[in-house]
Formats: sequence, C-alpha cells, structure tokens
Amino acid sequence: MKDCISQLLCVLHFRKSEDESIFYGGWARMAQPIVNFAVVEVAKPNIGEKRPSRVRADVTVNLSVRNEIKAEWENLRKHDVCFLITVRPTSSIGTKFDHRAPFVPQVGLTFVRGCEIEGMLDQNGRVIEEGPEPKPALPGEKRTFRVWLDCNQYRLDMDNANQGKERLFDCRMPNEIETMDFNDTFLDLDHLRASFPEHAIKVKTDDPRKLVPPFRLTFEEVASKKRDKDSEVSKDVKKCITVEPHIIPSRGPYLFNEPKKNAIPFTPTQVEAIRAGMQPGLTLVVGPPGTGKTDVAVQIISNLYHNFPTQRTLIVTHSNQALNQLFEKIMALDIDERHLLRLGHGEEALETEKDFSRYGRVNYVLAKRLDLLTEVQRLQESLDVTGDVAYTCETAGHFFLYQVLARWERFISRVRPASGKIVAVKTVKDEFPFHCFFDNAPKPLFKSRTYEEDMEIAEGCFRYIEKIFTQLEEFRAFELLRSGLDRSKYLLVKEAKVIAMTCTHAALKRRELVDLGFKYDNILMEESAQILEIETFIPLLLQNPQDGYSRLKRWIMIGDHHQLPPVIKNMAFQKYSNMEQSLFTRIVRLGVPTVDLDGQGRARPRKETLTSNVNNTRVSQPEDTLNIVLANQEPIEKQPSNDTPLTSHTNFYQQCSKNHIQTPPTDICNILVHPQSSSEQRFLPSQQTEMHQSSPPFNKCNTPCKATMTSYNATGTLKQRMNGHRFDTNHNNLDKQEHFMHKHIIHILTLVVVIELYKPSPVVASSPVEYRVANAGFWYDFQLINVEDFNNVGESEPSPYFYQNLAEAEYCVAVFMYMRLLGYPAEKISILTTYNGQKHLIRDVINIRCASNPLIGRPHKVLGGHDQFS
Repeated sequence: MKDCISQLLCVLHFRKSEDESIFYGGWARMAQPIVNFAVVEVAKPNIGEKRPSRVRADVTVNLSVRNEIKAEWENLRKHDVCFLITVRPTSSIGTKFDHRAPFVPQVGLTFVRGCEIEGMLDQNGRVIEEGPEPKPALPGEKRTFRVWLDCNQYRLDMDNANQGKERLFDCRMPNEIETMDFNDTFLDLDHLRASFPEHAIKVKTDDPRKLVPPFRLTFEEVASKKRDKDSEVSKDVKKCITVEPHIIPSRGPYLFNEPKKNAIPFTPTQVEAIRAGMQPGLTLVVGPPGTGKTDVAVQIISNLYHNFPTQRTLIVTHSNQALNQLFEKIMALDIDERHLLRLGHGEEALETEKDFSRYGRVNYVLAKRLDLLTEVQRLQESLDVTGDVAYTCETAGHFFLYQVLARWERFISRVRPASGKIVAVKTVKDEFPFHCFFDNAPKPLFKSRTYEEDMEIAEGCFRYIEKIFTQLEEFRAFELLRSGLDRSKYLLVKEAKVIAMTCTHAALKRRELVDLGFKYDNILMEESAQILEIETFIPLLLQNPQDGYSRLKRWIMIGDHHQLPPVIKNMAFQKYSNMEQSLFTRIVRLGVPTVDLDGQGRARPRKETLTSNVNNTRVSQPEDTLNIVLANQEPIEKQPSNDTPLTSHTNFYQQCSKNHIQTPPTDICNILVHPQSSSEQRFLPSQQTEMHQSSPPFNKCNTPCKATMTSYNATGTLKQRMNGHRFDTNHNNLDKQEHFMHKHIIHILTLVVVIELYKPSPVVASSPVEYRVANAGFWYDFQLINVEDFNNVGESEPSPYFYQNLAEAEYCVAVFMYMRLLGYPAEKISILTTYNGQKHLIRDVINIRCASNPLIGRPHKVLGGHDQFS
C-alpha cells in the first residue's frame, strides 16, 4: 500500500499555490480529486460491540478524461479496494521532489483511509447491480460511487473528533451562508445582542442614528470555515458576529409605501431557528404549544422572500385550519400580495375579504392591471405625452422606455454631473421631471434640507414609477392568455412566490402540478408531526429534477412529536405497521439535530411548567416551580391565617409577609373532592370565592376527571341534537336547567384539580404583560372540574361518534357569562371542546342563554375536534 501511494503521489506532484489551494502538477490514470463526500449510513453496533456494524459513504468524482479511462472507472467491481487520501502540501509550485528526503513531509500526506466499492449509483441514487444487462449510460461527467468504510477506523476517527481533534469525515454543511439579511427579525440592537448571548457583537458603524434595523449579519465562524475548508474551527475561538445596519431604499412618497415591520421580540432560540431555516439543507424545529412555531415559520418565509427574491417557497400543513392561520400571518408581513397563492378548498375559511385562490388571484391581477394602466395614463398626462400609451402592458412598456426612462436619465445627468461638480440642493427639486404626477403625495415632496435627502426622495419616487411598469411587464402574459384556466396555470407556475397547500391537496394534484412544470426552491412543513410519512414525501416530489438534480434547497419541518400523531383509522396499520409514526418523529428519534423552542408566549408560567412536564421539555422555567401531589396525600390548607379574602396570588404573598410566614407553602396540584351540599339556595357568580371559603372540608378522591374547558384569550370557529331532539326550550325545563347551572357554578365542584403558586416566579417578569397580573374573578390559573350528571343524564351519543353532555355545556356557558359580567371582552374568550357534538350543543345553549343579551353576547369562537379520533 505504501509503495502504491508513494508512486501515485510522486506522479501527481501536489504543490501549494499562491491562494493556498492544492495544485496538481502531474496526472494519474486512476486517481481523481473528490468533488463531494458524504457518509450516508452508520448502522447500529452488533450486540456486544462498540463499532458500527456498517458504514457507507458516497464519493463523487469528475471523470473529465478520455473514454477508455472513464470506462475503467465505471467498470469498478464490487469489493474492489480504493484509498481515500488527504493531502496538504507545504511546498510551493516549482519545488522539485527530492527522492532522498523523507516522503511524507514533501507530499503533505495527512490521512489515508481504505474502502471497498459497493457499486456506482444511477440517476435515481440506486446502486447499479452487476448482471448480464449492460450498464445504463449516465449523462454528464460526474460519477458517484457508494463505498464501505472501515468500521473500526471510523469509530476511532469519531472518538478523536469528539475529543477535540480534527474531524476527518467533515459532515458539516458545505454551502452554509456566512452573511444574511435578517430583515425585520430584530426590533433593535439590544434585541439583537440578547438573541446571541454567546457571540461577540461587532458593529460596523458608531453613529447611533444608524443603529436601527434591518441588520445584515456576518458570522465569522462560518467565514473562517470557508477560508480554511480543510481544517475545523477551534472550539476555543470566541464566536463573533459583524453587524451592518442598512437602510431599505425608499419605495415611494406615499404612506402605504412604508414596509410592514415585525413586532414580535423573538427569543434567542427562536432566532436560532430562524437562522437555521434560512440556511440551505434540512431544518427541524420542535416546540410545545405556545412557543411560537407559527411565528418562527412566518418569519423564515419573510426572510427567504427578501433574501432570495427569485426563489419560490412551498408551504405544506396537515389541516386547512393550520394553513389558514399561517397564511393569515403571512398576509400581515411585508410580502407583495401578488406573490401569494393559497391552493385547496380551505381557502374559503380565510378571515379576509380577499380571494387568494387561483382564480381569485387571476381576478386580482386583472383588476390590478387596470389600476396600473390608470396610473400610466395619469403619468402620461402629467408629462404632456400624446397617444394612447395606457392601452396595453406592451404600449406602457414602450412609454416607459422612450419617455419616462429618458427623462430620468436626463435628470440624473444634471444632478450628478460626471465632472464631480458640487450641485446645489434646490437643483434636485427644480430638475425633477415628475412633480405633476406626485401632486397627490404628502406635501412638501422635497424638504430642501440636504442634497442627499432630496436625492433619496427623488430615487424613491422613481422606484415607485419603475415598480408600476415592472408589474405591468409581469402581467403582460395575462393579456396574451385568453382563458381563465391558462391564466391560473401561468400564475401558479410563474407569478406566485409563496404557495400554500395541504398535504392532501399535494397528493391529489401531484400529477397535474408535475405536468405543468411546477417549480419551487424551499419547502416549509407545519404540523409535521401529524403528517404521515408518505404524505411527507409527496410534497417533495411535486417537481421534476433539473439536469438530474433536485432544485430543492431548503426543507424546514416544524412540529411537536409529543402532540397528536398522524390519524390512522385501520388498527392493523396503526399498531403493526407503525404508520402512526410520522417522518418528523422518526427523524427526531434517530438523533438528527433539532432546534427546541423554549419560550412560552401563550400561557401563564404555571401552565407553561405543566406542559413542559408533560412533554419532557424545559420551557424557560425555574427549578421546582410545580410539584404534583397525588390524591392520597393529605390536603394542604390554602387560605391564609387572617380573614382577608384571597383575590390574587400577590395579595396572598403579601399576607404571608404580614403574618411573618418565612416560607410559603410549596406549589401544589391536589385532586380534591367537594361533597355535594343539600342546600338548594342559589348564589350569584360573584359569591363564588366566599362560598368556596365557607364550604365543607375537602375529601380525598381518585376519580378520573373529564371536562369541557373554557379558555381565555384563545382562538378558533366552527349543530347537532341532544338525545335526538334540539335543546329543550320548554320554560319549565329551562328553569330546572337554570337552577342546575347556578347550583353547579358555586356549590357542586365534585372534582377540582387546582394548581396554586404561592411564591413569585422569576419567569413572570419575562412573560407577556397580560400574564403578569391575576385573572380577575378567578382564584386559580386553571381548573379541571368534573360536572355531575343532570337529571341522571351524563354523556350521551345520539348518533355514532357524536357525544354531548348538557351539564358540561351549561357549566361552560355559565362561566362565559360570569366572565362577561366581570368585564372580559367577548372577542378574547373562546370555548374549546374535543367533541363536535358538544360544540353544537354549547352553541345552542349560548343562543338561548345570552346571545341576544347585548351585555353578554357570544364568545369569539366555539371550537370542536374530530369525535371518531378523540
């Protein structure tokens, strides 16, 4: 082996060029530089072993050689031995090889690894098997060989890399972007510094007036990797980010030309997810409910839209509701409306008057075209140009080229003379040729304070005019295409930059989209943990490869594998085929790196800690915030020693201080039973706290609870019968039900699960403002309440999978009415239930109890789930 490699390296004559790259001074028949190397499989060790049972890699070489030499490479057989070598020559070009001097220092031989050929790959990435059939002819010069690596040596190399030594098999992303424009991700420079706590921030300007977003960030560790591709950045080198503020060019003098800006203060983990989503390759973002997954997805889409304006992004979700929520947030960002497209039947549920379907977008383009031509007509009149230049997009293009652009170039030549002569400030205003066109702009158009300010205003005005004709040029195809079908196809294939659809729509329309030539560069999947594996792959195959390579550059998967898995009706497929495991879950379990969101923005800190315990994650919570005490433990008295009513956690903490209680009770989640009182007295909702304090003592209970929950500050929107008939509107029955309702609000809390936090949490200070104060009228942040049966009727099923419970429905509506009487806005109250039948029953109760009352009205939304899958 030594003799073989020695002869080969002497022939190749490696030398170091002036730009530190490797220069090949010779040539060898069976030696080629490696274009790309990737480890594709590391199998699990066998029982009792530590080394992997199999390690496979793909090696790509460029065979720009004679046909007979190429044929020798393509005829490499299975189990043929090859060598992978790493050479770092120290001698410069022109240095002669000295046969008497040591061999290794002269050639710069660093690593040698052996491998066995498994086979050459075809265009589909499959190994070409040996057989009597001739091998397929492959296009191009690049060939990829799949090889087996030495398992023992691979384990040793990985152990050395984990100990801080050089990583031989560099699996880092080769095309990582070092400089990216984060657009409006950061609110200010302080927000940027807080988002990268482990990085040193260097700002290119010292002017405080320029330290405003947007910011362009350069990551020095990425730049150093590109400068020295053969070595890994040392771990003790401090990470550094160079920040360059830049000003978005003015888009015009009108107020509606101002770009929309992000107002969400993203956490450091969310910023890391946004950064990862902007980089090429696969990005996995995991987050429990309320950690801002949708906001992160929207910001990634916005940044990709502005950083790569020629690329197209495909958005895929499992449900129409999730897709609409995502799309509604996208519409609120600084993305041109003509580039948005929503496919599928769920578009009707979008809470907007605009139509984002294919034909709706075609109608928008046609209407926008007429508006732009009207602006061209007005511009023509302001310039005193004769002729009908605003008849079509084509005539408007000629008008811009020969009239508008000519006047602008004449203006530039006068205000920016080639001689470098200083120009007076008023010259910009006097020579500007479009004063009449911008008569409807805010006055004064030019401030006449500085030359630079007036020139920026003039250039912004020209950008506004130029955008009119740019859009007309894009809309020209809609004049040539006469049918709505052709126009919608062109819109889908060429015009739209952000396309949204469900995975079901992608599966149904795949053949149609591929035949149309549909192309996209980035794909973002929301609710990835609820999508079947096959449904995950289908959206990746909605386009044909270009020159044998996929056009896809980024794949962003966002979800939470701790929540609902994919829905599989067939029990055999679900249990024995493991089809309820999504591809997202499979990838996470395989150990692929993920970005785990840890900032809760939808719930109070106590609820946040509960979800973190359920999901086995930590979401920015202090230690020992929540202790769950089982029901067989003794209950702890919740009321302070004095007689002051307990109205909030803050008051209780103050009362503990007044009573010299050094250590307040720990946080408790108790399962308690309140025995039913025989009293038939009715109480108003405002008497709940007093009644609770004077109620009989609690007893222990292990009864499982099931409840329909009322959620404050939630979202959602979505008829049915109770025991085969509509909600009973008989006056006597209503009296009984009303008595039952008031009785249950106050007096029959048969099962209450309460979580009380007695000491202030440091997380509260970093929570949103609305979560730092107590909920008026409620003792606890959340309760799980088991409501007793009404007239011995509990849960009923008037039709299959259509569950209803009248007592729970009455209780929920009563809580809603109680909240409205306390002053909670109806638009911030939503009722959530797991059953569609219960959803329609709650709506019926609302219609009878309070819908016609102007003081109470209806809640924002009543949401229900899928009964047969709950």
